Order: sequence, then structure tokens, then C-alpha cells
Amino acid sequence: MGNGSENAPVATTITSETTGLFENDFVSILEATDFNSNLDWLFERMPDDSLADLTNFYGVKDTHVASSAQSPREGHKPDGQPSRDPAIPELPIPHAENSVSPDDPWPMEWHAEHPQRSLELPALGGTDDEATQSLSRFFSAWNLGQSTVEALAHFIKLPAQRSPWQSVNLTHFPTKEKLEYCIDRYFAHFHLVCPIIHQATFDPSDDLTVTLAIASIGACYTHYNNAKAFSSTLSELNRRLLLFLAEYDRRYVRTESYLAAQLLQGLHGYCSGNKRLFELSESSRSNLVHHAKCMGLFRHRPDSNPGSLPATAVEERWRDWIHQERLLRLGWAVYEYDASVAYLHNNRPFLTIGDIHMDLPCLSQYWQAESAHSWHAMLLSAGYPSRIRLRPLIRSFYDKSQNALERLVEERHRYILVLTQVRMIWTLKEITGSPICDLFVNGPENCTADLLDATDRFARSPHTLSSSLTTTELASAIHTLQIIHVAHLYGANGLMNWLYPLLREGNEATTAFTQMSHWAAAKPEMVRNTAFHCARILSLARTYPSNCPDEPFLIFHAGTVLFYLARWLPRNTGAGSSENLVVRLDHIGAEDDTESANLRSWLRDGQAQVISLHGIPSLCSNQGRRQVLDETADLLKRRRVWGIANSFVKVVLNLRDTSKPVPDQDFIF
Repeated sequence: MGNGSENAPVATTITSETTGLFENDFVSILEATDFNSNLDWLFERMPDDSLADLTNFYGVKDTHVASSAQSPREGHKPDGQPSRDPAIPELPIPHAENSVSPDDPWPMEWHAEHPQRSLELPALGGTDDEATQSLSRFFSAWNLGQSTVEALAHFIKLPAQRSPWQSVNLTHFPTKEKLEYCIDRYFAHFHLVCPIIHQATFDPSDDLTVTLAIASIGACYTHYNNAKAFSSTLSELNRRLLLFLAEYDRRYVRTESYLAAQLLQGLHGYCSGNKRLFELSESSRSNLVHHAKCMGLFRHRPDSNPGSLPATAVEERWRDWIHQERLLRLGWAVYEYDASVAYLHNNRPFLTIGDIHMDLPCLSQYWQAESAHSWHAMLLSAGYPSRIRLRPLIRSFYDKSQNALERLVEERHRYILVLTQVRMIWTLKEITGSPICDLFVNGPENCTADLLDATDRFARSPHTLSSSLTTTELASAIHTLQIIHVAHLYGANGLMNWLYPLLREGNEATTAFTQMSHWAAAKPEMVRNTAFHCARILSLARTYPSNCPDEPFLIFHAGTVLFYLARWLPRNTGAGSSENLVVRLDHIGAEDDTESANLRSWLRDGQAQVISLHGIPSLCSNQGRRQVLDETADLLKRRRVWGIANSFVKVVLNLRDTSKPVPDQDFIF
């Protein structure tokens, strides 16, 4: 006891010194870090971005009184008293999906095992002081002070002593009826975008993190006040819960519920308009892909078809099939989520086409069956619904196989194939941006043209689609059609690489503008073609709105690209057959009408007196370029569900107000 009392003041002094050292160094790190450099061009600065709030978030400037008033971690044991860490009864026991066995030596993947949460740092070497003092060093320009050693020890104990999160106020947690309404809105509006939940058997009490993710998305589609703020806050709280579960039991990251919840969180974060959630969606994407790989979701799984067991109950067979199909759809949803960043953000996806070996999802009619008997009644045989392999199917569009398109009766399959081709086009764009690409005789441009031609084969007339599809089917078909048009933006050499530097007006803007000018002068036909596809995206968004989470991104990119291209669209100013020709660049109608014929003629030879769009009588003028941005902002303002649209509106209107007029002669080649 005497020794303990004598050492107590020393321990207190060391703790105070090391805590102060941590506070000073950490605050200096925060002050020297530009937290907004990656997204400041898109998101406005939020009140919670201040340094004071960041330090409060990490608890750096908490007073000792506040620290003693509330325990950041219940059940935390003082140093030297190991905790038995009893299991929390409310938490689910994870049933992990593993792609490898426990004794598999493959080092790239590992079998998820029960965690050992208590951690003890093993001794490094022996305890012989003489041996320690005799250690020689290569360099002697620095030394560790005792206070630094103590600070290091204190630093690594902080996660176990302090929580980065303050207490949560759930006074306004919604009622049962409001939560049910949010979940209902999810299935009514968002389920079509990401059909990974089996609606007929969905039970909100099964996977609570999934239910929270669903509710946060569904809230965006409600008419409630503060719906967006509620949605973002609920998503952040669910993120903390998922992070806690992943740390509490590492097997949890290999579960279907974890992946589904993280996927929905990521989709919501990209479109919510919340800067923090956007950052987290991008930074967590690699983890999501990695865990899906470790679960074997991208591997081919032969059906455990019970067709030879007629005695098997229909209900049991249905449940077994649902489990298989859920995992398959989850794998595809992760792939779609990862691949979509190529055309939504011009970012590199983590998954390659070579990683994907799964069959395509089943027809939606089977997935939407309300009961085992309705599902069984649609089957043509005693087995499970037949599946289509991706690789042979996508190859058939390039080896001139007959009736390749006729085999596609499911819109989801069309979307996956189009997305895969856009993914390949993005890869070729990346190669084109290499400084040595032009040194190769057979560069990637010819391959890009072939991919664009194959992608165009999936295009269908919106006029025909609207007369033959239901409202739900039409929304999916129009979205696929918009992605086809987006493919041409990324197939236009380095166009999309130049767009962001121009919008951000940084040091690279001048170089980007020069490169775009040279490209436009060298390839006027590609400029016309790209402008046409931009106009089509805007026209489809105006005529067939769907509140798809991708829509704000597509509208923003199409509108801003068209704004820049307008100055390089050639006009015919002389007399001739095209003197009075007016081209409606965004015309959607029958293929054989006059407007469509004029448009095809202009795309071919560039001869037109006036180029116009909805709300833009003459595109090739300073006023026309400003009107493009006004129309783009108007379309974005109509997308009230997703907060990202508001961020895009600010960028578009700022571009309109700050862009310099173009001399009239620059509109004519």
C-alpha cells in the first residue's frame, strides 16, 4: 500500500502530461488537415465541419469533470483489471458465409472465426536491462524521451477508454406507424433500384441493421418535415451500429445482413447530399467488395436443384431457393454498386469483369411471387427457375450470334449487360489517358467504337416503350436507356476527364480547356454525337422522371457537358438546302418523322441553321449556353427526394453566373 500511495502522484503527473501531449499533437494535426479538399467543389461547408466540433467528436477537449461525470464505455475496467467481456444478449449470433474452410492455407482470404476481444501486448524480447542497454543503432540523431514513451502507451489505450461518439438523444424516435410508412415507401419507390430484399418474406425483426437502412432510405420518399435530416441522422446511427458489430464480432462482416445493410447505406450515402455520408460511402466501398469476395458471392454456384425429390414440400423448396437467390442478387447488387461509380463519379471500380462468374438473377416474376404456391405455379418443371450465364451471353453480342437480344426478356439482365459494357468503356478511357497511348498503332479507340456499337444495340425507342410497358417496367427501361447514352460521354476520348477540372476551376482547368478545344477541332462528328446523347439524357429525365438515385448525377453531367460542347457545335451560315433547317437536338419521337430525319442528317454532316432544345431556342450562343444550365438546374430542382441534387444545383448556377461570354465568332467553325 505504501508503494502504491508513493507512486500515485507520479502516475497522475504522467497521465496529465501524456494526455496534454496527445491533445496538443492531435489538435495540430486537425488544424493542418484540409478535410474539404476532396469534395469542396460539390458540397457546401456544413456547420459541423468546424475544428471545434471535430475535437469534440473525438473528445480531445473534454474537461476532466465531464469525463468523470459520465462513463464513455459502460463496464470498462481500470488498467490492470482484465474484463471477461461477457456477450451482449441483444446482439445476434452471426452465421458467416465463408468462401474458404478453416484450414485453407490461401493467404488472400480467411475463414471468419469467433473473436478474442481481450487483447494483451506480448513482451518484446527479454527483461534483461543490460541486454537492452547494449543494443546498438544505425542512427543516433534522435531519441525517445520517457514522456513520449508514456504518451505512446496512453495513446493506444484511448480506444478502450473513450468512445468517439457522444450519447445519443432518441427522444424523437419515430412511432411504429411512421417507421412502417418509411419502410413501405422504400418498397414502393426504391426496391426496384436494388431488389435484394425478398419482399414477400421480409420481416423487420430479422435483421435490424437492414431495417434501419431501409427506413432511412424510405424516409427520403416521405412528405414529413425534416425527412432528409432524419434520414441522414438515422443512417449515421446505423453506420455506428454496423461498425460496432463488426468490431464486436469479426464474423459479422461475412453475413448477408451486414453486406445488405452496408450496401443500402452506401447507396443512400452517395445520393443523400450529406457530405459525411458521401465520403463514407466512397471509403467503405472497398471493404464492401472485399467482404463480398470473401463470402464467395462472385463465384459460380451450381443450383442445389431438388427436382429429383418430388416429396420435398413446396414451402421448403421455396425457402431454399429464396436463400440462394438472395445471395446471388446481393452479389450482383455489390457489383452494380461498384461498377456504377465509373459513370456516376468517373472513379475506378474495385471489381473487374474477370471477378464476376455468377449466373444472372432470375426473372423478376419469380422473385416477386407472393407465396410458395404462386412461385411453384409459374415453374415449367419440378426444379428451380432456369438461369443464364453472363459470360456466354455477353460474348454473343460480339460474335454475331443470331437472336442474342431476343433472349433478353428481363430488364434487369439488360441493365447488367449495359453496365458491364460501360465498365469496359471506362477502362478503355483510362488507357486512352495514358501518356504513351498514342505511341501504339492499334490503340483502344477502335475497341471503344465496337463497345459503343454493341451498347447501342440495347437501345429502344422511348415512344415504343411507353406504349408497351407498365409504369414500373418503363422506369427500369428508361434508366437503362439513359446509361446507354452516358456510355457515349465516356467513350468520347478524355472528355469526362476534362469536365471536373473545368468545373472546379483549379490549376488544371486551363490545360483541360486546351485539350478539349483540340479534341473538338479534330473530331467535330464526335462532338455532335456527344451533344446529342447529352440532350437525350436531359429529355428522358424531363419526359420520364423516376426519382431514381442516379438521376441527379446523370442530369448534372449531361447538362454541364452540353454547356461546354455548345461553343464547338458547327453551324451552317451560308445559303443552301440547310439554310432554314432547325434541328431539335433532344427530340424523342418516331424514327420516321421529320424531326428525327433532320437530326440524323445533322449528326452525319453537321449542316443546320439553328440547333435547339426544350427551353433553348438557339443552343450555339452565349444565351443558349446559359439556358442549358438553367434547364439543368430546373430538372435537378425537381429531384426533391435526393439531397445530392441540391448540391448539383449550386454548382450549375455558380457556373452560369461566373462563366465568361464566348465571342460570337467562336461559335462557328
